[in-house]
Amino acid sequence: MHIPTKEVETDTIVFNSDGTILSGLFFSTNEELKIFRGCTKINGDLVISGFTGEIDFSVFDCLQEITGNFYITNNTFEKISRFEKLETVGGYFAIYSNAELRSISGFNMLKIVVETFESNNNSKLITISGFKNLERVDGDFKITNNVKLEEISEFESLRVIVKHLSIYSNLVLKKISGFVKLERVIANFEIFNNKKIITISGFGALLSVGFFQIVGNELLTTIPDFEKLEIVGTNQFLGYFRLNNNAELTEISGFVALRRVHGYFEIFNNVLLTRISGFVNLETVGGYFSIYQNGGNVTPLNNIVLTVSGFGSFTAVPKGITGALTLEGIATDKLLSISQAIIDNMTNIPNFTLTPAIFGVTVTDVEITL
Repeated sequence: MHIPTKEVETDTIVFNSDGTILSGLFFSTNEELKIFRGCTKINGDLVISGFTGEIDFSVFDCLQEITGNFYITNNTFEKISRFEKLETVGGYFAIYSNAELRSISGFNMLKIVVETFESNNNSKLITISGFKNLERVDGDFKITNNVKLEEISEFESLRVIVKHLSIYSNLVLKKISGFVKLERVIANFEIFNNKKIITISGFGALLSVGFFQIVGNELLTTIPDFEKLEIVGTNQFLGYFRLNNNAELTEISGFVALRRVHGYFEIFNNVLLTRISGFVNLETVGGYFSIYQNGGNVTPLNNIVLTVSGFGSFTAVPKGITGALTLEGIATDKLLSISQAIIDNMTNIPNFTLTPAIFGVTVTDVEITL
């Protein structure tokens, strides 16, 4: 990310009679910020950096638009607020590396960010709120490495993210909710390595993503239904579906509208997982299909996937699974609970592997009646 240097002094700003400022610059004192009082539009970037005390955000009470980038970085103030009339940011919206920042609020009129929206590496940040009208992000949406952030919500108007949705490495984050209108994430949808997260909800409107992964969330016990998600991937690139390394996850269900995964499908190393269901309309997987090393293979008889059901809509011709198929760690006496559609796809697939939970038992020891 490029941060403009402090090359132009504030006395070169042109303050026009219509309330616009010709150039947004690099500001680090309240005295420098006074020029923005009454300003409605900044034609350029606004960079707030290097503050060592509290800041007077009231100077931005009239601000409606920033045509360039908006950065708040490397400051020591504790709170960001008072951007109640800001509607559009024409470049990046980035709040990062503010060592004392505890809360972000007051952006209730913001509707569009033309590039990336991000909050990261704010080591004391606890709350993010006040984005109730944000509708579209034309770059990435990233909330990452905020080690004291406890909850992410209040993005209930967001409909489209043109690149990635990334929420990761927020070490005490417990809850993600409130994305109730989000329909499309063109690239990655990824929630991973949030060590304390218990609940993910509010993605009921999501229709399609480029990639889908919920990985490494150690306290997450259930995966939300994602009841409208239809497609993972596009014709331009293969998208994967991954539910991996969620240590407390016991059941995966839902995904009843999912029809196609352009790339691979993987459920891996969820050590308490005992039940997989749903996926009743999944027709095709363009890469490999793998369910393996779930249920703690160290003690496979006591801690294994006992039930796999659903998956009843794989197409017969051409094969719904075009890559390799691997099923492992599933209770031997429950293999027949796997849908007939998956069994049909076990033939004529390269690198086919079926490993029941009891070690030493091969596929020829398991009776499958077609």
